[in-house]
Amino acid sequence: MSYEHLSAEERGKIEAWLYDGISQTEIAKRLNRHRSTIFRELKRNSPKRINNSLASLPYRATSANNVAMLRKKNCGTVTKASAKMIHLITKHLEMK
Repeated sequence: MSYEHLSAEERGKIEAWLYDGISQTEIAKRLNRHRSTIFRELKRNSPKRINNSLASLPYRATSANNVAMLRKKNCGTVTKASAKMIHLITKHLEMK
């Protein structure tokens, strides 16, 4: 099963349709996406409420896209070897 991330254009459509009062399920149908994709997008990329406020904060496509890009940039494996350790390993391998 292939997976494709939401584009900035799709996020813009989500924002506009939410503003117009379109349901999340209908938005998924319009974008030809599974409804869980839309629910997950809104859960992960909507602003969090402050101090248990009851006020609902609106979804913003630009900030959602920025957050998604930051997550993408920071994903992946991180090497545990320091520059010094890499140098020592390389030096040792060259001696063989």
